[in-house]
Amino acid sequence: MAILLHLVPTPGAAAETLKQAEADLRAAVTLAPTQASAWSTLSHLNDQKPDYVEAKIERSAPTKRTPYLSVADQILWRLYATSYDLDQTA
Repeated sequence: MAILLHLVPTPGAAAETLKQAEADLRAAVTLAPTQASAWSTLSHLNDQKPDYVEAKIERSAPTKRTPYLSVADQILWRLYATSYDLDQTA
């Protein structure tokens, strides 16, 4: 969140913050693969890199792991946006 709010003072610190956030999120989804909000945040992080292909894969993951998602609206919106960015309109 600090990255999105531009609270990280230097580009080097921003890169390190993103790297650590990604490591934390990957650990979270490994420990709790049904944690939809962690998958959603991880896919949002990959949008910021930008790594749209990885973001789309991560956005699809929660829908395969849990039937009830507390952040379904965010995931679906970001899945749509990523598909649009990748020119995958079908």
